[in-house]
Amino acid sequence: MPPHLLIHRGMALVPEGRGVFARLSVAENLAMGAYSRSDKAEIAADLERVHDMLPRLLDRRSQLADSAADPRADPRVREAYLGE
Repeated sequence: MPPHLLIHRGMALVPEGRGVFARLSVAENLAMGAYSRSDKAEIAADLERVHDMLPRLLDRRSQLADSAADPRADPRVREAYLGE
């Protein structure tokens, strides 16, 4: 199956270590997880769910990702990236 179809089915790569877009903010990195989606209401609901699970991300949303503490060490972040 072509990669673009896998993405639309919900499969995603979860970066290990500091594998984020360092020059983007925490919020922009999270938004990248929805770049292929057009369902704005569901995206907003998913983002709210992520912030409920990981309130530190909300506090650091405008901080550059490479300067934020590594919140991805929390397994719930992996779930958030995958959109489950």
